[in-house]
Amino acid sequence: MLRGKRQAASEWCFRILPKGEKERRPLVPDVAFVRYERLLGLSDDDQESPPFAPDVAFEIYSVGDRRRDILHKVDVYLRGGSDAVVLVDPRDRSLEIHERRGMRRLTGDATFALSSLPGFTFPLDRLFAAMDLPTSFPL
Repeated sequence: MLRGKRQAASEWCFRILPKGEKERRPLVPDVAFVRYERLLGLSDDDQESPPFAPDVAFEIYSVGDRRRDILHKVDVYLRGGSDAVVLVDPRDRSLEIHERRGMRRLTGDATFALSSLPGFTFPLDRLFAAMDLPTSFPL
């Protein structure tokens, strides 16, 4: 499983112990990023379901998601040790980046960049353009 210096995966279950709590909580972000060195020395089982929060968790709003529930997850990730939680809202084509020091919102032609993900940037308009249906279909 460990091949590079970083590991990203979708639907990866983390067993998170938030600060101030005694029991771990299983959370499955839509996409997660973990630095390679955090995975070193873990058993195969712990690599499959790490006993810590991801460095960065991405949650994508779905129809029916309640903001209150999503913000509760953000709190658990951050208290559990995540550097950042990125909320992706396809409806209004925005990103909210939650970090311990606060939150920022990106829209329009802004570029996503995060110190926890060095070298990984992308323009929001390109990300959300991938959702657009073509205006015509080839026959």
